[in-house]
Amino acid sequence: MTTTYLNSFHKPDAKGAYGPPSFTVDVSPEEYRGYQIFHRQMQVWDIVKDGVCIGMYAGPNGARGRVDLLLASAA
Repeated sequence: MTTTYLNSFHKPDAKGAYGPPSFTVDVSPEEYRGYQIFHRQMQVWDIVKDGVCIGMYAGPNGARGRVDLLLASAA
């Protein structure tokens, strides 16, 4: 399954320092509390909401923890 999502951190004028405009992955996401978590690279887990990457973390627990914080702050 191939999925493409936008990189909200992309800055066209930064010469790639913040990554490409979008990411394409061939992995299934973990569904977590209304978000998707994709294991994009060996040590990168992306948090995706509505087709947009909103966070990049070095482990799955960090990604889940950030989702927890996002939901707690929205309550």
